[in-house]
Amino acid sequence: MSEEEFERGVWTACKALPNTLRRYTDPDRPLPQGSRYIESAGASLLYIAFAGFWWLIATGLAVAMLNELSGRLLGPSPAEPGLPPLILVGLLLCAIFGVYNLTRTIAEQRGVRKERLEGRFREGLFLLDDGLLLKKQDHALFLPKDAVTRFERITRGRGDGSFIQVHYDVETGERGLLSLERMDLDSVAFELEKRLDAWLQEGSRPTEA
Repeated sequence: MSEEEFERGVWTACKALPNTLRRYTDPDRPLPQGSRYIESAGASLLYIAFAGFWWLIATGLAVAMLNELSGRLLGPSPAEPGLPPLILVGLLLCAIFGVYNLTRTIAEQRGVRKERLEGRFREGLFLLDDGLLLKKQDHALFLPKDAVTRFERITRGRGDGSFIQVHYDVETGERGLLSLERMDLDSVAFELEKRLDAWLQEGSRPTEA
């Protein structure tokens, strides 16, 4: 894909990025000298706790299903007719989702830890001379610096932390909004906002090929 064909402001598979951008996301290639890279911290403690919560629910549902099935095999009493089949299927699906969610989270964290030890971890935010490059798993998004208008720090509430939103203009003349909340960047929102504001004030210049 050429620079002209690349659609900016849209999440794109990393393998489809132009070469000038792919060299930042490809772990097999060294980062260009002087790169400004803010790593993703990986799954947050809240997300891991959420996955664990689903695991507990799955365990409880599995126990309930075993009790229900054993009761059906022994024959339900008139006072206890048992759960309808549709509810049993729903409980089974919830249990499967809980186990899958926890397993996936653990596998992702092991992968991140392994990539960090090998120096191959490339996920987060890159501050390029001509724009912002975000990488999340196997996809990336590029916003030209000239399109970015400002950064806004959003506070969700007491104890809930804060995150950064990027305001930008798109080619159609409309305004766009990009949240960095799900990037899980390894940086305090207040410090990140100051760093991004300073980057924006530098002006834009072409990124070296």
